[in-house]
Amino acid sequence: GMGYSQFALKNYKSSIATQQKVIDLHPTSPKVPDAMYNQANSQIQLGQVTNAKKTLRSLIEKHPNAEVIPSAQKRLKTLEALK
Repeated sequence: GMGYSQFALKNYKSSIATQQKVIDLHPTSPKVPDAMYNQANSQIQLGQVTNAKKTLRSLIEKHPNAEVIPSAQKRLKTLEALK
């Protein structure tokens, strides 16, 4: 019921904050692309599609060779297909 969705929303929000910490504190870490991808996924779960698209575009632009890029590009395509 409601309890779970409240819990889930809180989790996604805190996940975004946690990933942001990784990105801010360790901008050159190889974990950053994954953190950004996770962030985008949490934003999607929260219905923040515009933010998710921004996060994914930024990820693709800044880390074009990251392992997660093919997934990020696929996800971005899917989001851009949504109207």
